[in-house]
Amino acid sequence: MQVPKAKPPTRLLWLVPGWLLVLLVIYFSLTPIPIEVMVEPVFKLTPGQGAVVRKLGHVIAYAALMFWFGNRCETLARRRMIAIGLVASGIALEFVQGWIGYRHFRIADMAINAAGVAVGWALASPRMQNRLRKFFTR
Repeated sequence: MQVPKAKPPTRLLWLVPGWLLVLLVIYFSLTPIPIEVMVEPVFKLTPGQGAVVRKLGHVIAYAALMFWFGNRCETLARRRMIAIGLVASGIALEFVQGWIGYRHFRIADMAINAAGVAVGWALASPRMQNRLRKFFTR
């Protein structure tokens, strides 16, 4: 009888913060309080600057998600599936924003989310897996 391989505890340590990041992106995508209002006490923003902060937030959020989960992938096919899932979730969240009434549906935001996924893909080096594996197995 062959004993099944146990999953390493580092997998859970990697996935929990990743899924918390996913929940944070969903929260900030659907909250009625825009990000400009959240940073207003610290930074005084003009409407144009607020739009830039919003777009930059999209890129950073989706790049962080792709970077986080992309570093866990051992195959290109799996990394592709994560990228497709993140782009699809960005599109779905834009539709939900259009339906809830207090947020706006923007096709440009879908493209910006996809650009963030591309940035995260570029930053998630396949060699990073080896570095992470060495770090967590010390």
